[in-house]
Amino acid sequence: WLVSFPVCRLAFEHGEFSSQSTRWVAEATCMYIAGMFAQTGIKIMTQAFYPIQKASWPFWAALANMLSTAGLNLSAFLFVPDPHTKFLLFPLATSLGALINFGILLWGLERYGVKLEFAGILRELLKIFLATLGMGLATWFVLKGLNAWNPPGLKIWSVFLPVAAGGAAYWFLAKGLGCGSLDWVQNRKNPGPQA
Repeated sequence: WLVSFPVCRLAFEHGEFSSQSTRWVAEATCMYIAGMFAQTGIKIMTQAFYPIQKASWPFWAALANMLSTAGLNLSAFLFVPDPHTKFLLFPLATSLGALINFGILLWGLERYGVKLEFAGILRELLKIFLATLGMGLATWFVLKGLNAWNPPGLKIWSVFLPVAAGGAAYWFLAKGLGCGSLDWVQNRKNPGPQA
């Protein structure tokens, strides 16, 4: 989220693409990012319905996602006169549709007797939130320092240095806080092809 402007500037701000255009695209990117956790959750939770033989539930959740996103997009297109606001509402509608899909899948798991250990999930989420907060602060400080210094090649430095600093901060904090998800990712073994 913090590096959305530098990333979009590096990727797109050439020729006719102005700084104002970069800002609009960066803001739209942030609207998509708002629903990223839901998109990830959808991919994970959808798989849980196949072993319990309720594969139709993800279909209905995806249909609700599609209809709500289309309805919100159509509403923005028809009823919002400001082009900048309209431009931001389209990606926001995608994120809101994903949240609806995520909520329906979560409800479906509970409905079909798949019990989630919410206490453990909340503990892990708190650790992830704290590590993410540290990542954000590290990213913000490096980005602020680079903008104040204004070195040659700022477009490149303002993407890669803040991301590297944020990634390192997240890893150290997650390790220090004992995030189970980090341990799971690091200790995951690739089984390779079966004989």
